[in-house]
Amino acid sequence: MKKLKLDEVKKLKNKNYDFLVLQGCGGNLDEWVDGITNMLKDNRIVPDSFSFDEIYSFEKEGATNLAFALNNKNIDMGNLAIFRLKIRNDLGAMWLSDYIDNYLKDVKEINKKPKAPIVGADGNVFNLIAICSRALKRAGYHDQAKEMVNRVTNSHSYEEALSIMCEYIEPTDQYGNSFEEIDVFDEDIEI
Repeated sequence: MKKLKLDEVKKLKNKNYDFLVLQGCGGNLDEWVDGITNMLKDNRIVPDSFSFDEIYSFEKEGATNLAFALNNKNIDMGNLAIFRLKIRNDLGAMWLSDYIDNYLKDVKEINKKPKAPIVGADGNVFNLIAICSRALKRAGYHDQAKEMVNRVTNSHSYEEALSIMCEYIEPTDQYGNSFEEIDVFDEDIEI
């Protein structure tokens, strides 16, 4: 088992096979490997002689996670997919590709920022934080929402706070018009 940094975990997606990720693996990691291998054998997903060729451990936000390579042709992938869904809630099981998309995307990697209706909203910074956080979470960027809140609450000015929020979201008015589309000379719109 090899320990990886998060940037190295992202590079695993370049392999021509996926990985099964278990989140929050505490204690002896070899026991986790033995346990999941035995569960797969008991559920007839792999033969009794099976062992994983590649296993990686990595940490994210204080939790230890394991990534099991799914490169062995003796794995019944259809049954594994069903099994993964069964253990999802208890073991945080997911495919590595999904884990990367949901937990390892940097703000710079977000292709399209979610729209957040902060133009014309109550300008209280905590209200704007809530609007931006909600927009990020709805778009599936839960980690970015936490990161944005942390950065904004540690900022030193209102302007810096707004600038940070705009790194994560596309500011719009209540109708979804982006800032460029808003006629700033329209008397009905508050900026």
